[in-house]
Amino acid sequence: STDPPVSTLDKVIKAEHIDVPDNIKKIIENQDPKIPIEPLYEESFDLPLKINDKGYPLGSNENTIVTDEVNVEEPIKFQMTFYEQTDLQHVSLYLNLRDGIKDDQSDTFILFNKDKPLEIVDKNGFFEDVNFEIVNGEDDKKFAVFEIKFAKPMDTSDMIYKSWDAGRRGTTILVNDAIKVKEPQPENQPEQIKESEVQIEPTQKEKPVPEWVKSNTKWWADGQIDDQTFTNGIGFLISEKIIDVPVKPNVGMVKEDIIEEQPEEQPELKVPEWVRNNAKWWTEEQIDDQTFLSGIEYLVKQGIVTVP
Repeated sequence: STDPPVSTLDKVIKAEHIDVPDNIKKIIENQDPKIPIEPLYEESFDLPLKINDKGYPLGSNENTIVTDEVNVEEPIKFQMTFYEQTDLQHVSLYLNLRDGIKDDQSDTFILFNKDKPLEIVDKNGFFEDVNFEIVNGEDDKKFAVFEIKFAKPMDTSDMIYKSWDAGRRGTTILVNDAIKVKEPQPENQPEQIKESEVQIEPTQKEKPVPEWVKSNTKWWADGQIDDQTFTNGIGFLISEKIIDVPVKPNVGMVKEDIIEEQPEEQPELKVPEWVRNNAKWWTEEQIDDQTFLSGIEYLVKQGIVTVP
């Protein structure tokens, strides 16, 4: 063979005897090496890289994939597909790479050289168990398979793998952000779910403010209703528990035989401008409910809003 072992789809597509599905060709044509590649579950075609059951259509010598997160002590299988007429003489896998660190600076790697024992370098003790084999497939395909069990967590790591044939014609593939190894979640503690993936039911203190309250607040922020009307309305909403703000007992309450004296004339209390700004930003969805409610809580504490 005059060509190096091929494990990227840009070269595979050019090979007339290899039938690449149209959907994969389209992915390769529009691929940017810095944009993460989503995994595919393609059964009819052997993709250049598989991590467990996730396949990645690597289009060039540099790629980025959606990081595959695995747990400590759970086996992980890396399978690289090569199109090579002769036997692979060398395959190597480099991990614990990030921030542009190259393979020759790696302290965590596995080297296969034909007719020699597998060489494992693991200065940080990441590996608990490592196995490697080359499987011959149809149409000159060779599968290099690394099976690894990690002993401890590893931060998000790039991955580099290399290969060459008997004539030392080789290929080097960089996969950015390839894997992250983490501690498994305790059985009685559900795995943390990203906020974007599920809508969490609000707790009593995090009850959402009804949408119609936002309309009233907008009228006040725009000057269509005065401060007194707004604060009276807010007091009613708090007393009816339509919005949830901590309220202290009214200072005018009768406690046993003691009646607190009230001044004959209360000074006029104005709503601070920052509260009005908060209200305006809230109606424009520039701040969240909790930030808006903190302003209302301030008005209650200052006696600007009274609760019936």
